[in-house]
Amino acid sequence: MAFGMGQPAEFWLGQFDQCFLGYAGDEEVRRGAASGGAVSAVLIELLESGRIEGALVSRLRPKNGRLEPETWIARSREEILSAQTSIYLDFPLVPHILRMKELAGRYAVVGLPCQLAAVRRLERKHPELAERIAYRLGLLCGHATKRRLLDRVLQKKGIPQDQIEDFAFRRGHWRGRTYVRLKDGREITFPFLHFGIYQNLWLYCARRCLACEDHFAEQSDMSFGDAWLPELKSHPIKHSIFLSRTPECSELFHQMLAKGMLVGEKTDPFTLIRAQKRSLIYHKLNIAGRHRLARLFGMRVPYDGPHRARWNDLVGAFFFLLNVRLSRSDLWVDLVMRLPRPLLYPYIAAMKLTINF
Repeated sequence: MAFGMGQPAEFWLGQFDQCFLGYAGDEEVRRGAASGGAVSAVLIELLESGRIEGALVSRLRPKNGRLEPETWIARSREEILSAQTSIYLDFPLVPHILRMKELAGRYAVVGLPCQLAAVRRLERKHPELAERIAYRLGLLCGHATKRRLLDRVLQKKGIPQDQIEDFAFRRGHWRGRTYVRLKDGREITFPFLHFGIYQNLWLYCARRCLACEDHFAEQSDMSFGDAWLPELKSHPIKHSIFLSRTPECSELFHQMLAKGMLVGEKTDPFTLIRAQKRSLIYHKLNIAGRHRLARLFGMRVPYDGPHRARWNDLVGAFFFLLNVRLSRSDLWVDLVMRLPRPLLYPYIAAMKLTINF
């Protein structure tokens, strides 16, 4: 059976205008990016063309002896680039959004699917806020993780958080590497999968992510994410997938492609669906299984959609819910993290298999 289960592209992606595959044309913009640098390129163009006065962005910064998410208004190219790379932690955006009511001018907001859904609700409640937000850039999200997982990984690596000066979860080609710079000038780097393998086990997963149906940030004006396409794995430049949800944003992308600010092409929605296949199945189909089994683990996962849980949804849901439930115990997580990573791969492969069709 072809992937799609007979559902239209809008079922997977939300309402959209056009789809694209590509990357930032400026190598400097791509250098610090987790993916192809498309988000940074778009924000820089919006800022330098005068469409916005700034962009609400987030990054991880050392504060009071530990890494903490920081959200602020970036008003220059340099500040936008300083906010590159992904943040895999659960952090609030709403308090920062509310403060934007007092600003003058128009702004862009970069956020995760759940964060942008909250932004839309706030805009309906506060019309003056809607006047401030010109563009909402959505980041594709598998699930957010409680910061406890980062604490545990850094501890396992012997990296003291109070000595960190700069940190990036993921840079480089394909899965990429994690970069840490310490106050004494030392730089530490290791494969992102040394964190990602535990995140892929759903350890310390934020509880609300179990009930999420939105992978493509459907409340955004434009959405961006990794192009996990096997034919691109050997390409020397990492690609992004991105889509526009309005004709205005489509025109922006075409203008940037014409000027070389973005390098790529318009593509079909199936390419984007294929690039994010497993995460889409987790959000759109497997949720029916999590809804069915949640009570077995003392949880509640609301779902009133049309999909009926298949056998693989139930098996996959059992894995996800079990891991989330067990990771309430630091002792159990400690046991998992003491295991050699290769021993975890078959278990993760079994989990992934259940959301592969």
